Amino acid sequence: MAALSLSLRECDGRPIRHNEKCPRARHGKSMETLISDPFVSILFITFGFALLFSELFIVSFGILGTIGTGAAIFGIFGFFHQDRIALGVVAIITTVAFVVFSIRFWLKKIVLKETLTPNIAVATDGDAKADLVGREGTTLSELRPAGLAYIDGRKQDVVSRGQFIAEGVTIRVVDVTGNRIVVIEQTAEVEDAAAN
Repeated sequence: MAALSLSLRECDGRPIRHNEKCPRARHGKSMETLISDPFVSILFITFGFALLFSELFIVSFGILGTIGTGAAIFGIFGFFHQDRIALGVVAIITTVAFVVFSIRFWLKKIVLKETLTPNIAVATDGDAKADLVGREGTTLSELRPAGLAYIDGRKQDVVSRGQFIAEGVTIRVVDVTGNRIVVIEQTAEVEDAAAN
């Protein structure tokens, strides 16, 4: 009787012989199949690469990249689980090379290829507006204190010094700071001069 009990072992709560394989539980069998097959590992790594590469072109806020990374890691883990260390190391090196290639490809796509040389002068709009000081124009809208005026043949956004200026009134530019053009009413300028 003792010899009989030594030749049996337990599997999932029932006795089996030592030469029999213990069938896995139903949920564990499918996972074991995925991890045990080298072809499935290669498919997971390839699927991961495809998702990682598509992350460069499709805006998914990292979802495709995360799923692709997980699939590639699962495929690499499968190789190590199958005791195929060499394939696992090759898969890791290939994955790192693929990620470096993808990042370089993405950077080349978004980085400007041409640069400005130091001897190229860039004109700013503020430089052209500084020439408007002293010029006269006509208001195109009421200035309360901001509005539109026609100065030197162009429509400009202008501000008064705080006073109301009606539409169609002659104005003079007294100050330009950046894009801010300060104007006064032409009659107010004459009155200011008379008061001094």
